[in-house]
Amino acid sequence: MRPIADFVPSSRFSGPSRPSRSRRRPSRFGRTAGVVGPATLAAVLAFTAACSSDAVDSAGSGDVQETSANSEMGSIDGGSLSTAGPNAGSVGSGNSGSADGLGQGGAAQPDTTGEVEVVRELGHDSAAFTQGLEMRDGELYESTGDYGTSWVSARPLDSGPTDYRVKTDPLPGREFGEGMTITGNTLWQLTWKDGIAYKRDATTLEETGRAEYDGEGWGLCTMGDQLVMSDGSNKLTLRDPETFEPTGEINVALGAKGVDNLNELDCSDGRIYANVWMTDRIVRIDPSSGEVDAQWDLGELQQPRPSDPDAVLNGIAKVPGSDTFIVTGKLWPNMYEVRLK
Repeated sequence: MRPIADFVPSSRFSGPSRPSRSRRRPSRFGRTAGVVGPATLAAVLAFTAACSSDAVDSAGSGDVQETSANSEMGSIDGGSLSTAGPNAGSVGSGNSGSADGLGQGGAAQPDTTGEVEVVRELGHDSAAFTQGLEMRDGELYESTGDYGTSWVSARPLDSGPTDYRVKTDPLPGREFGEGMTITGNTLWQLTWKDGIAYKRDATTLEETGRAEYDGEGWGLCTMGDQLVMSDGSNKLTLRDPETFEPTGEINVALGAKGVDNLNELDCSDGRIYANVWMTDRIVRIDPSSGEVDAQWDLGELQQPRPSDPDAVLNGIAKVPGSDTFIVTGKLWPNMYEVRLK
């Protein structure tokens, strides 16, 4: 269980030290920072004692508006975590059940967590506060966050963890970088609370324009002729890849419960994969219904974890032409190529 303070929205950073990323909360209802009084603290403690999850959000109907995604269904295979390959890591057995932030409604749900097969372990820049990953033409693109260290980079996947082909200067010190995606020869980079999406040349990473948006920016991926953006709630916003204007929404649910804290995204094979922030879970979403049709527990990766409490799982990118994904976490010294079965 995390300290209660971890679930209190923090005010905008104004001091010399780095604000804890663990204190980030969705602001979909316009909540602002405040002081937790005794009565509120008691209520929260009572609630957490009665629940098995850190956060429960019942919002979201699973409806979808205006999506061109392929609705072909995939299979859901339960089982224990396993390893394979000469450089595979050691992974324990998986457990069935719901993840933190995932509801337990009466509708059909995935029976178990799926199998995670570790193919190989790769190096990762341990200074990278990872917000987004994407693979293109054998290169790994990465966007990072935190104030003063929010940059975008590209490097060959099999190169050293800091052998960047190109790396941008950090965003202005008051801006907190978030997820990114590539569409055509454009890379879009989000910011957390600043409402700015940076448009960059996908090869040089030079800025070519900007767009504004309402609310928070968390994760981003490309699905056909649309972008998909998360804001920390259970809502995904569809956007035009040229103008960044919203074109529709997907409300994500597991059974009858909304799946909140959707973070880094990857759009692959007609599905949306999402890290669920503050958990070790990745969920797979059917964009035609908003329903979660599979989920995986990656809690055994990168153990022991870095001591920084912000070093949580975040980052997923499908390797083109394969059935594997690259996954990592904030400030992790390693990445992993895995199969999600």
